[in-house]
Amino acid sequence: MLFLFKKVLSGGVEMRRFTVPFDIDFEDKIIGGKYSLRQAGWLILPIFYAFFSFSNKNSFIRNGNIIWISVIFKIFIIGLLGFVAIIFAFHKKNQINYDKYLLKLFKFTCRKKIFKSYE
Repeated sequence: MLFLFKKVLSGGVEMRRFTVPFDIDFEDKIIGGKYSLRQAGWLILPIFYAFFSFSNKNSFIRNGNIIWISVIFKIFIIGLLGFVAIIFAFHKKNQINYDKYLLKLFKFTCRKKIFKSYE
């Protein structure tokens, strides 16, 4: 081991060099080569809500009749969740994903700040 260390110091063995990409802030597109796990998670959220809200038949069927206002309200909520999910999955603000941007903004507004006066 000491022999190898001396040989490296004397310049006998050159270390391998690898190029490192400068932009390593991108997400790997794992789901079908088109979506990252974060994007897929946001897009699956309204689908799960739709499945679980319509799987409970007692919430929109009473005495064999369909309560249409309940169905319309659920479709509106699913559409709203889908819109928010699409914004959080694909929209960027200042080169930061929108969900991460809002999380950082929330942390910034909630943390304790120290104000110094230079008088």
